Amino acid sequence: SIMRADREIELVTKEFFNKDDFYTGRFIGVEIDIPPELDEVFGVTNNKQHANDLKDVTTTEYFDGDKLLDRDTPIIESLINGGDDEGAVLYQVSRMLKKMIDNVKKQRKKVIPSLNKVKTDTPNATQDDIISSRITAQIHKRAQQKGLVAAEEPDYNSFKKQLITERNIDEDTASSITSTLRALNSRVNFQYEQTTLDCFFDVENIQGITTITINPEHGVYRELYSNLNEEGKILFKLIIGAWATYEEEQTRDSNKAKIKRIRTEWSELIEEFFDEIYVSKDDD
Repeated sequence: SIMRADREIELVTKEFFNKDDFYTGRFIGVEIDIPPELDEVFGVTNNKQHANDLKDVTTTEYFDGDKLLDRDTPIIESLINGGDDEGAVLYQVSRMLKKMIDNVKKQRKKVIPSLNKVKTDTPNATQDDIISSRITAQIHKRAQQKGLVAAEEPDYNSFKKQLITERNIDEDTASSITSTLRALNSRVNFQYEQTTLDCFFDVENIQGITTITINPEHGVYRELYSNLNEEGKILFKLIIGAWATYEEEQTRDSNKAKIKRIRTEWSELIEEFFDEIYVSKDDD
């Protein structure tokens, strides 16, 4: 945001950002306040609506005679000695803005869990647990890239209690599930049981943990999932994880209800197609 005398005159969106910053660049804000005395330096137009000369000039090649200059101080000194004081100011401002934006990018990367650094040596961790931790990493990454509101932090103790009281899972199993989730810092959990609406999978946020329940009684599980190899099952669960992530990213209850209804009706239609059209080998 370019300010002049406490008034915004222009919003620059492309300068100082790379093409790879398509998502992240939208959520990095930098404000520069130009005093009227520097109107000519920054190319402020007569109607005070644009600053045409505020551009990234650090990518320009600078020479002292035939010598290519590649450090800030010699470049600035060369511009001043050549009588280009305005160019020296623009270069210093460009360099300052680039450093600020690069620092913000570095700080952002520190809080995005790497998909390649998810713990895999946690005792008792199953394939589902590893997939869940990788989905969790992707959820964090999407939140950072798209500026999404951070989801509530998982309450693992309350999650364990709810597994016991509402899912009828015995205490030892619930403790094992919860301790693994906590060790992996995961906020996604896969369960396998018949869903109330006969969907082939259900999505529920339980104490900050996205619980994906796959229905073994549904045709998708019987005819498709159970016949997949290990790689196919991983991909299948990633597809479901992507849907669950989209569903949980909705901030309006009406949108969540609409997506849940679509998921339910879609599941019913799949079951109908399987029953009416598909003939399994066992029925031949």
